[in-house]
Amino acid sequence: MISQGSFFDNLVKLFFIPLQTLTARGYKKIKKERKIIISTNLRYAGNPRAVFERMLERNLKKYEPYWMTGSVVEFLKLRKKGLPVLYKHGILAIDKYINAELWVLAHRGAMNLPVFLQGKYKTIRKIQLEHGVGPKATRGTDREYDIYAATCVSSESIKERHVVLWGAPEDKLYATGFARLDTLLKYLKKERRDILEELHLPTDYNKVVLHAPTYDLGLWPWGDPYEGLEHMAKFLKEHNTLFLVRPHPYTQYDRKKLKKIAGRVKNLKIVPMEQYPEVQSILAVSDVLITDWSSTYTDFLVTRRPIIFLDVNRKYFLEERVENAKPEVPPELRPGVKVHTEEELRNELVRALCENYIPNREFYERCLQFIHGHPDGHYSDRVIEVIEQVLK
Repeated sequence: MISQGSFFDNLVKLFFIPLQTLTARGYKKIKKERKIIISTNLRYAGNPRAVFERMLERNLKKYEPYWMTGSVVEFLKLRKKGLPVLYKHGILAIDKYINAELWVLAHRGAMNLPVFLQGKYKTIRKIQLEHGVGPKATRGTDREYDIYAATCVSSESIKERHVVLWGAPEDKLYATGFARLDTLLKYLKKERRDILEELHLPTDYNKVVLHAPTYDLGLWPWGDPYEGLEHMAKFLKEHNTLFLVRPHPYTQYDRKKLKKIAGRVKNLKIVPMEQYPEVQSILAVSDVLITDWSSTYTDFLVTRRPIIFLDVNRKYFLEERVENAKPEVPPELRPGVKVHTEEELRNELVRALCENYIPNREFYERCLQFIHGHPDGHYSDRVIEVIEQVLK
């Protein structure tokens, strides 16, 4: 199925209607003395967004930052907020793209860039901020360190794994931490009720549980996934708990069917990336995270709240998924309860909700520091330091 936004975008590209010419609010002739920096991601979210917003916040006079989006809906929304945003397929944005000193990315591949620049993907100066760090096996050869001016990773320990496992060039690897965690730390200082209201989610539940699986798993690991989610929602309703489900953006599922279930089970809410691009606000309101081999848990560590891992398909994720691959995060660094059946999951949910149960808090802290260093709210600033170094 296709979302309304993506359908609209496809119409724009197909018929080349006047929206092709959209560009930033207050279009101005390029100022040569200012370096153009363009940040982009699948959605207005993640590490590039955090860096982009921090650059605007600091009002660095020597830079001219822009956000590039391939979504017309997102473009119009950001433009309404007065942000310097460019439409990926807009012809009036071409001069900005061509004269950009640097592109700030979170995903690999030329599709990050407008069509006419894809052939130059390897020669354009870029910084890679990564879209996640997790325990699933991956190949270092997929990382293409040589085509980036710098690659920013989540910690010194993760940097060392890049060097040891995949022979990453140390001089192009920077342990800045993930900029988006600055966003999460800010949300954690706010009242949960206020965040839920901003997200248009119910505020009358005592607790919140988030289920965020990786795309290989689908929606639910046992039996019929739709029945499984409905039964879990009803179980959590008995404990006055809001159940949030965030499908992976690449997961194929019947959206109408899931929406219908959520319509009759009121404490079940679906929070997909299309509607809720920035996951940090959702992590901030969640008391417990249910996940599997998704990298979502590494961000959630910053909350210091209980995590329950669906320890399923271990051999597939660590050995069979990608041949001759290694995980960026050692799989043993998953500080939480591992469950293998739905009954175990229910039992552990009760403990987590009632007792805030974490098996070993000291180990939890060690995992957090290994993966993210010491969260201090200045990850974005460290990325900006790398940008300044690259642009000297």
